[in-house]
Amino acid sequence: MRNVLMALLEQPDATLHVLGNTGSIISFRVGVEDAPYLVREFHERFAEVDLLQLPNYRIYLKLMIDGTPSTPFSAVTLAPSSQSQPVQQL
Repeated sequence: MRNVLMALLEQPDATLHVLGNTGSIISFRVGVEDAPYLVREFHERFAEVDLLQLPNYRIYLKLMIDGTPSTPFSAVTLAPSSQSQPVQQL
């Protein structure tokens, strides 16, 4: 899972190369720095503003299925459990 700004990649075109060689892409809501990169992968169905305003627990996906990229689609993830559980010590 990616948790840093894609702009932190050192080479100017590195982000595009990474995305171009990625089979499946799953994205939660992103910031203004990352949206222009990811919208290239989801543009068939979603706009940049959609990536910026994606509600909590929602994701956009584009999957590689048998060597063929799927049409981007959305899904809902599970919300965190409302029951708190104690942390076990190792």
